[in-house]
Amino acid sequence: MLFSEREFRASYAHRDETYCSSALVNAICAMACHMMDPNDDTAGDVDVEKLTTGFMNQARHEVKPQNYMHLTSVQALAVMYLADLSSGKARSATGYLRASVEFLKAAELGQQSAQAREISLWGIQTLNTSSTGMTYQKLYAPELPHMAKFQHVDLQSSHSTWQEYRSIGDQRYLPVRPSHAVLAACHQAGLFRIIHESLNLYCGLRGLITADAVLTLYRRYMDWEEDLPFILKAIDDEARPLPHILLLHVQFHVAVVQHLTPLLQSNFFDGPNLHELQRLMIKHAQDGIIVLEHLHQLYSGRFLMPLISFCTIHLGDTLIRYSPDEPPASNVVEFCLGLLQAASIGFPINGPLQELFRRTAVECGAALPPNVKQFNEQLGNYGMDDILDACTRLDYKQPVDQSVRHIDENIADEWASKWEQIVDSPDRPESPQSTRRVSPSEKHLRIESLLNQ
Repeated sequence: MLFSEREFRASYAHRDETYCSSALVNAICAMACHMMDPNDDTAGDVDVEKLTTGFMNQARHEVKPQNYMHLTSVQALAVMYLADLSSGKARSATGYLRASVEFLKAAELGQQSAQAREISLWGIQTLNTSSTGMTYQKLYAPELPHMAKFQHVDLQSSHSTWQEYRSIGDQRYLPVRPSHAVLAACHQAGLFRIIHESLNLYCGLRGLITADAVLTLYRRYMDWEEDLPFILKAIDDEARPLPHILLLHVQFHVAVVQHLTPLLQSNFFDGPNLHELQRLMIKHAQDGIIVLEHLHQLYSGRFLMPLISFCTIHLGDTLIRYSPDEPPASNVVEFCLGLLQAASIGFPINGPLQELFRRTAVECGAALPPNVKQFNEQLGNYGMDDILDACTRLDYKQPVDQSVRHIDENIADEWASKWEQIVDSPDRPESPQSTRRVSPSEKHLRIESLLNQ
């Protein structure tokens, strides 16, 4: 959530530029083009790629130097990042995001309401942390506000609604539901505040990485999940959770996996501690894949944003490396390639990501689907520039070699005692689980069932 939708729409309707600008409107239209299906009858004779380029060119033209410090320009640049990233132009997209973050520090915030300012402040900083943590274009620690999150925002806003429709006219008869989008955005900001601190830790900005530091953040991840309100925590079939709520859980599981990965690859752990680390990583990777499968069954993967595509391959990578039998690695490969393919219709970045994940599968000895070309006939033909335009690096994997050198060589010696002190502390509040836990065998069956549909 990068701006206040309600106030943007009101400004747009009244031709007021406080919450709306030509640059922001064109950036939003460019992003909306990625939601169009070039093969859909409703698209008519529209050249979607040409339309996207036209909106982006106009947005660039409208962001003028004299307007750089306007909050609507800062918001427009953030949306332009998403639009160019979706097009598989990560190298130019990254510049828009960094400009947005830099201008945000000195932007004229007084023009907009406290609620609108806070939504943009946390939204853009969360997007920046997400980009850093998921794409690793550069392992650095982006700044975050020091204020409490969403102090001036109505988290239970009644005007925020959600409606599922696929074709023009569907909205006339399909039910409208409360979206809880602002509430979800608030808890997402809290999650990415922890991710931000994890990035700081593994960058070495706090000195040596100790068991105390790692486990303190791990407990904060667990507390974050336990403290979710019921409407965000309930993601079982009966709750029929909305897409952005499911994706919040996907991001959580990826964050925990990435927080533990450098430890597993540091070679400082062995025996029971190593086994437990691996078990935790596998558990969160399995849970994340199950949430993605649930999302696919309820809503399809057509509209998955690029950063969720990165989440998909991070989770799949963990499973085929560390748990190739549960579920079978070949099933994970097929599921992830299929999910990326569903989203590739509107998000070209998924083609190179499919190629990178295919290479990982081959590297790990995981069987590729016999008809792998059905996912993308270009698999095997993507070159260096295609990959750079997806990741700004030649790989999507976590660059753990940059982090391992900051880990205390004695971390394993104090791991068990610190775990008992920090994670299993008796003063840790117990929260009843609101979601039904899925057993590993059931996860296997559900993924197999999905692939056989």
